Amino acid sequence: MKLKKGIPLIDQHDQHGFWGGKFGGSFIPETLKKPVEDLTNEFKKLSTFLLVITKFMIVHLMKLNRLKKNITKKLLPL
Repeated sequence: MKLKKGIPLIDQHDQHGFWGGKFGGSFIPETLKKPVEDLTNEFKKLSTFLLVITKFMIVHLMKLNRLKKNITKKLLPL
């Protein structure tokens, strides 16, 4: 990774938390690397699951809303 001028070094880490340049390194202690990685993976799984559930709920709420409108029209003709 090449260092960019005008941007603080701390803001130039990659997606894995490593800095570029000739020294490299990580901004978390080595003993925490695996737990943080596991936590990141679980968060990604949970985020994906919540997205699927949200889409499912939206689709089914739209269907329920259509059913409600149809039932209301049949029960309360104007």
